[in-house]
Amino acid sequence: ATEAIALVSMDGHAHYESMRNFELKLSQWAVNREQKFSASSELREFWEGNRAQEKWQPQARGDMANAVLRPDSDGGYVLSCRRELEASIYLAALTMDLWPPARAYGGPVKLISADPDDKGGPPIAAANRALAVEGEYEYEAITETGHLLQIEHPEACREAMLSFLRKLAFA
Repeated sequence: ATEAIALVSMDGHAHYESMRNFELKLSQWAVNREQKFSASSELREFWEGNRAQEKWQPQARGDMANAVLRPDSDGGYVLSCRRELEASIYLAALTMDLWPPARAYGGPVKLISADPDDKGGPPIAAANRALAVEGEYEYEAITETGHLLQIEHPEACREAMLSFLRKLAFA
């Protein structure tokens, strides 16, 4: 029999307040971000000069701009996901209380995260390490990454996944 994924409140956990503040900052950023652009290159150029995206692979900025924008009727571009919706998604994360043990998935699972020991890393890194320990996950931290580690160090993330699959004899 498979165990249902447990919904366990993080409220009161040592990492709750830092995670809450992180999600609130993301929500605030999303609701205040630009909605309209004259070209996708405008958003890419913004990300090239922004500290939050400084670790992104260079080609990722253009790829991401193309992925999150759609043409509008004025000949410019708008966010595909309206900023208010994006903000609400970050806020909704605070209500989910999703902190399941690895065994709840009914098969092998590995948690790949940013490294909580990196200076200036996101609070989610420390929370993920705690989840790995408390939930008995196989765990690997990718150094020098933040919230979007697959965009910052895709090859390291790929190798972390492939090493897990090789261990399971799937690769």
